[in-house]
Amino acid sequence: MSQPEEPSLGESHRRILAALLRGFEDMRAEIERWIDPRPGALVAIEERLGEPEIRRLRELLDRLGRELDSMAREFHLEPSSRSASRSIEALLVEHLSLLEETAGGELAGYGALDAASRERLRAELDRLHAIFDGMLELVRRKRPRK
Repeated sequence: MSQPEEPSLGESHRRILAALLRGFEDMRAEIERWIDPRPGALVAIEERLGEPEIRRLRELLDRLGRELDSMAREFHLEPSSRSASRSIEALLVEHLSLLEETAGGELAGYGALDAASRERLRAELDRLHAIFDGMLELVRRKRPRK
């Protein structure tokens, strides 16, 4: 019995396939997050999955992970190098820019605020800004490579 022929993909094919599979990995992580969602100050969880659904979903997520690993090996896809600190920094910078768009508590375009509300909002947003800046400082610190 002859062995199946080795798949032959060009570099562009490998790049797009790798991007597609990374998207599937990200989706898998997001689904895992929603299996046991955490409520927040502005998010209430209305409905949770039942134990039988959670168990089956975890089985399918494990199977998906194995399939993704298998495809990556079969098509010789290189993992992308990701940096936790750079990824966190990108999230913080993105959200800092959103926060700075509301700086001053004006919320321009949404109607006038009275002076007391504007000052209160500005103070609250300044506290958030300080937290984001603190996190940025941590992830921007130089660390020895492992």
